Amino acid sequence: MNATLRAFLAGLIDYAGLFPPASLGWEEALRRYARARAGRDGWILGRFLAPAALLGEMEAPIRRAGFDRATPLRLSAIAGAAEDEAGARARLEEEGRTIRLLHEALGPDVAVEAIEAKLPASLASSGDAGRIGSFVDFLRELAAGACRGPSDIWIEVGASPNWEIAAAALIDQMRGSPSPGRSPSGRAGFKLRCGGAAPAVVPSTPTVAFAIASCRDAGVPIKCTAGLHHPARRAAGAAGGTDEHGFLSVFAAAIFAEALGWPRDRIAECVSETDARAFEFGGASLVWREGSATESEIAGARREFASGFGSCSFEEPRDDLAALGWMEPIEDGER
Repeated sequence: MNATLRAFLAGLIDYAGLFPPASLGWEEALRRYARARAGRDGWILGRFLAPAALLGEMEAPIRRAGFDRATPLRLSAIAGAAEDEAGARARLEEEGRTIRLLHEALGPDVAVEAIEAKLPASLASSGDAGRIGSFVDFLRELAAGACRGPSDIWIEVGASPNWEIAAAALIDQMRGSPSPGRSPSGRAGFKLRCGGAAPAVVPSTPTVAFAIASCRDAGVPIKCTAGLHHPARRAAGAAGGTDEHGFLSVFAAAIFAEALGWPRDRIAECVSETDARAFEFGGASLVWREGSATESEIAGARREFASGFGSCSFEEPRDDLAALGWMEPIEDGER
């Protein structure tokens, strides 16, 4: 594998096997994650994603899966959603206690390193920058007290008619998020939902480009969730009724946006790419049309800006890359 592809893929996928459509149980999801992490391509995997409210059920399955202080389970806790701000704060405080209890029970065998939450609908609809900023600060403090390690937070805005207004206000309140490794309080980043069963929740390419450009301009890291199972974008006819964005198209666009300063319309063109082979991972750079990013630019953009994406399948993206001839195929015995 060449260095540019390795820089692009390193730690790109957070494993979400507990969530739909996979909807695996604790035992199976942890087994698959542990096996994948120990496998040949385990370096592509990031954190294990788990519902924060259910972390109390994880102690025994984690022990049985073989995680220990030498190979701890790195977790990102997905907070439950609430419509109103007061309900969201109360729920998050309870989930913070659950995280702390898990750490007490398992010690160094587990580390919840991040909390991912949805901006309460009442805040999103208000567009009130001060209240949104207060919620960001609240979540930062909660994560710093509950998490181990970076204590990152990622905040998503639910689909709504005023999504761009709410997203812009949220991103502005996270402006200048500390870079990894330079702040004990971790990062505050924007979480973009890229897919779902209903067409209404799948963002358009201009919307994805808006999120990427807005985060880049504000110095706010971005991560994605849902729908990014395949490298390139697939239109509704090929995707069974809904559009599907591609992880290669989206993250190449983010890397070029960061490294080359692309404007929003150019970012959207890259997000819209439907042919994975239009991207070339050469010995020295990633190339798409006239855009080119070096290995160091890719690594820097991934580290500082384009964090990664959550997926309920590790095999599907990896198998697609193998089909393109960019990775070695995985034999059945390795799955």
